[in-house]
Amino acid sequence: MCQGKLKKALIDPLSSLVLQCCAWVVILTFVLAIMTATAGAREKLRTIVIDPGHGGSDHGITGPTQLLEKNITLAVAELIVKERKGIYRVVLTRTGDYGLSLYERTAVANNQRADLFISIHAGGSFSQQKTGCTIYYYKKASPGGTYTSKKLPDPESFPVAPIPWDSCQIVHVPESKAAAKIIASYLSNPFHAAGSPLKTDIKGYPLTVLSGADMPALLMEIGHMTNPQEEKNLSTNKYLSEIANKICKGIDRFFSKKNKANKPDEWV
Repeated sequence: MCQGKLKKALIDPLSSLVLQCCAWVVILTFVLAIMTATAGAREKLRTIVIDPGHGGSDHGITGPTQLLEKNITLAVAELIVKERKGIYRVVLTRTGDYGLSLYERTAVANNQRADLFISIHAGGSFSQQKTGCTIYYYKKASPGGTYTSKKLPDPESFPVAPIPWDSCQIVHVPESKAAAKIIASYLSNPFHAAGSPLKTDIKGYPLTVLSGADMPALLMEIGHMTNPQEEKNLSTNKYLSEIANKICKGIDRFFSKKNKANKPDEWV
């Protein structure tokens, strides 16, 4: 009888220890499974690089009430991050009031292996009556041709002489153009904050910041700072939030169509 009690005294703690070990194994397996799934989900997130134009000593366009383009572009970029955090991996080329060269901006997108690159601007015109948004995709300059235009006073929109790395963007032009059309379709819908749609044009132009991007890439001028009414609209968070929301919806649609289509010309 004593021997039976002794065996029971030895077996019970051992069984308890085994059960505890099994429980820890189950818990650790569960935790590792969650970590693996989370890591896998992060790896599958598409990367979008948003470039807030200008910054630092480069103010960009200054509006009639001294509103600075560099502040508007950063505000819209931050709203895009807020809207699509967790859905995409959104990276900004700058997160504060400092400047970057055009090549540094493009290099961020390439180094991050972005699936889409969008440079945000708020342009200007010599005419205060000029309104609307323009979305640019890269278009190589014609041989021997030059591009000069008074419609692009923004220093970051000046053309670039053909250089070797511009071949990076050439292969992505069909996708870039498709993305431009899709985003434009959303911006062309009425704004609650302004009561009317933002007239949106799409143009091909040999822009420096797009030329070396090894992914679909766009430059957007989301309004005209030199137009008093548009400057007023761009000064309100409600209007900028709508712009960011429409851009985000366009990005979602672009990737959705890209997943389903075999060719870029099938997207739109």
